Amino acid sequence: MQTPLCLAVIANSPSLVRQLISVGSDANFQLQRLQLNNIVCYRLIHCVAKKGLKWSHTLDALLDAPGIDLNIVDSEGC
Repeated sequence: MQTPLCLAVIANSPSLVRQLISVGSDANFQLQRLQLNNIVCYRLIHCVAKKGLKWSHTLDALLDAPGIDLNIVDSEGC
């Protein structure tokens, strides 16, 4: 299931990510499976972190989310 926050992340839209988080979207949401190009992951923050510098503003938006859990591990144990 893709939430509005997932779609904002896929679109690499940090302003929309911030807006959605400000109205209650859960940045810690566990995905069933998300594939961005060749990257498969189960947490939004892991997908964005693996995308590189072009996605740094979207990563910042997720990192600024209240209650973001930085200790979550993904399917690869990262």
